[in-house]
Amino acid sequence: VSVGRPEPGRTGDEATPYDAWDIDFPYGRSKYLSRELAECFAATGQDVRVVCPGIVLGPGDIRPTPSGMLIVNAFATGTAVYMDGGANYVDVRDAARVHLLAARKGRPGERYLATAHNLDNQQLMAAIDRATGRNRRQIKVPVAVARAVVNAMDARARRTGKPPLLARHFFEYSLKPSFYSNRKARDELGATFRPIEETIRDAVEYFRGRGLIRS
Repeated sequence: VSVGRPEPGRTGDEATPYDAWDIDFPYGRSKYLSRELAECFAATGQDVRVVCPGIVLGPGDIRPTPSGMLIVNAFATGTAVYMDGGANYVDVRDAARVHLLAARKGRPGERYLATAHNLDNQQLMAAIDRATGRNRRQIKVPVAVARAVVNAMDARARRTGKPPLLARHFFEYSLKPSFYSNRKARDELGATFRPIEETIRDAVEYFRGRGLIRS
């Protein structure tokens, strides 16, 4: 989302200030600046409502995006490798519905978070296994080791022009858990969010239909 990451142990909301200025993270900054621009229009009296989604998962991920690859890559090995950190995940269909609800029911100039499930990285791996009936061995990788691997992937991507499995700036950003409340969207818009296992199962079915998952 375009708001900041809360302090460890706390849950962020629409008012959490953007904090990742120490990381060269163009994607995150573009989201922040886009939100700032939209809210500048709102400040001039334009009828603008802002929706800030969490990390989006689900069917229809054509590329697939880096978040979709978290699911695709889970089928590449019998081991679930994870590290410190965590994030908030939301079904793409639920995020789309929050946009519609914000347009119909939202207050002009307001922000609404389309966020559903706060999961640390181990919990995400476990959710993928529950949704797909798998029972992978879980291995926690120290941050220093993971950083060395990510830096090596980044160097290889620069040489080959092919995107890495995990971008270096996103790795650094995700080390600090990004957990958020969706209370405002639920209370003011009537937003609802489906179980994460349903989202994962539907995403797996979609990726299988495209031949990206074969097992």
